Amino acid sequence: DSNVLHCAHKYGATKVISLLSSFAYPNDASIPLIEKDLHAGHVILHMEDFILENIQNNCTHIIEAYGNAKRQLEILSRSYRKQYGLDSVTILPTNILGKKKELRADGPVVESLIAKALISAKSSTPFVCRGSGTPVRQFCYAEGKHIILYLLLYTLNFSLDLAKVILWALDSYSHDAPLNVAGPEISIKELAEEIASLLDLKGNVLYDLSYSDGPLKRTVSVEKLRRLWPEFQPTDFNTALKEILQDLKK
Repeated sequence: DSNVLHCAHKYGATKVISLLSSFAYPNDASIPLIEKDLHAGHVILHMEDFILENIQNNCTHIIEAYGNAKRQLEILSRSYRKQYGLDSVTILPTNILGKKKELRADGPVVESLIAKALISAKSSTPFVCRGSGTPVRQFCYAEGKHIILYLLLYTLNFSLDLAKVILWALDSYSHDAPLNVAGPEISIKELAEEIASLLDLKGNVLYDLSYSDGPLKRTVSVEKLRRLWPEFQPTDFNTALKEILQDLKK
């Protein structure tokens, strides 16, 4: 990230949009999370959002470093704007869901649940969700792994919310403060059961209560985005999920 900003300044780029993460918000910040509170406390990340098998043992420091690195990127972006006049802005999306060719059962929550549901469908074994399913999260619909792919696919009329906001920000957002981007809230239970329904899984989803739920809500406010771009409407979550699962069946 620092190299991107350095090269943008060195070679005269007119604008840079950097992506942060909602994991950069403080653990004890008030809900909903608003942009001005990004640096208002320490980063203590919620491991259940990653569902990594060995997170308790040796990955905690890596993920916490990720959140802090995103904070530093926001500071660096503001610094280049102030010192060099570079039109550098930051966008802060929540959990991202999108189409992927390879799924990890130990990856982020949506990817993990889809991977486990597919394994369950193929092996006729129970579909197990960790925790009670009670927590509520927001998911931002994106595409693939790389932002260039997001933008290219959006030009082909794909429903890609993050790409829409980035393209809008290129022309319409020029400010040193970050901008939250988030989809509608959905509980983990609703998510798991919708995946099971779309894949025609037999039997009920099982919830493993030996795993903790973590915080019940980490709602990110999108009031600022709505105020600046009232025409923007995020993709309905079920529509996004259907597109992702249909792509996996190809």
